[in-house]
Amino acid sequence: GAQCDLDAAVAISGALDTREQVKFHRSASLWQPFITKALRDTLLSSFGDKIRNRLSPTELDESIKAATLVDFDRTFFVPYHDFDGLEDYYSRLGAMGDFVSYDNKRSQGRIANVSIPLLSVFSLDDPVGYWGVYRDPEKVVHTGDGNTVLLFTKRGGHVGWPLGMNPSIEAWKWMSDVASSFAE
Repeated sequence: GAQCDLDAAVAISGALDTREQVKFHRSASLWQPFITKALRDTLLSSFGDKIRNRLSPTELDESIKAATLVDFDRTFFVPYHDFDGLEDYYSRLGAMGDFVSYDNKRSQGRIANVSIPLLSVFSLDDPVGYWGVYRDPEKVVHTGDGNTVLLFTKRGGHVGWPLGMNPSIEAWKWMSDVASSFAE
């Protein structure tokens, strides 16, 4: 909105509409179990007492058994933060979570209120995030005042874009260069 204190923003591998993530079955079966375990273990070891005070024993047990991020979101984050359900949680999570229509007759949601240049960089082979979150990319960039810019690459993974034969040499140079050149 108009009160934004930033001059520009860059989202790397971010989902503008997390509601679509539940449809990404490849991620759910391949990567989400690893990410879910790491997230669960980190949260429980760092905030175990606080979590036990906020979740019922049944909710805690269900979140411990969660195999995917979607299941973990449903069984942990939704009750922990008192959301009405997974749809409510995911709707509030992203800039397009309240998106209704590309039609100007209906609300375009938060994405239409972007008042600064916003670059969203996403790889089509991202194993974690689902490219379908963008629905119709051409229309997304024309919502509101048209401050949203989308950059899709064919390859790059999730927050990766490795360069050369030994990617550790260049580290995250590609995405750092993209972000800094956009900001400049």
